[in-house]
Amino acid sequence: MNKSFGYVFALVLSCLVGTGISQNETNKWFFGAFSSAVGVDFNSNPPAVTSNFNSSLNTVSGCASICDNAGNLLFYSNGNSVWNAGHTLMLNGTGLKGTPSNPQSSLIVKKPGSSSNYYLFTIDTYDNVGNNKGLYGLRYS
Repeated sequence: MNKSFGYVFALVLSCLVGTGISQNETNKWFFGAFSSAVGVDFNSNPPAVTSNFNSSLNTVSGCASICDNAGNLLFYSNGNSVWNAGHTLMLNGTGLKGTPSNPQSSLIVKKPGSSSNYYLFTIDTYDNVGNNKGLYGLRYS
């Protein structure tokens, strides 16, 4: 068998297997600010765009959301606050020190080996105001 054919076959096979076991955890996206907030729901084909989901999100740039295996929203964040599927602040869900204007203010990652625990990573941008000059850096909750 040609060596390059073997590599291509392995790549195609890994893509097909990965698609076959998709978990739907990224099926709902929320972004925007209050009255102009919108979302995309990939649970339907074609994906549905909505602007009437009562989101509490207020961001001009970065945000993140996560769903369960069935594609149901669990929570979402703008990097500074985090809301549950009912669009209310979660316990200790404020002051996360991410910057909503940062293009990637938050990132949600499932805790390895867990089916229900997640890490919410946030990152701030350069602050040149008052006594907090400099970078806050990467944080997790």
